[in-house]
Amino acid sequence: MAQHYIDTMITALKEFDNTFSYEAYEALAWIGLRGTVAYNNLSQEKKDSLVENRKKFRINAKNTACP
Repeated sequence: MAQHYIDTMITALKEFDNTFSYEAYEALAWIGLRGTVAYNNLSQEKKDSLVENRKKFRINAKNTACP
């Protein structure tokens, strides 16, 4: 179920604004699931990657004009 939610969120985010990477949108989607069983079941490497991609998104988003 979590993967369906993630895929749906990525699709919606890309439809709204397609200027960022898949990884950025994936990280944003997973942030909403932190603390859930699905998030906790991710490998530590995946969690670290999501955190890093979210940080990159935040930096890049500050330098990008709104659509």
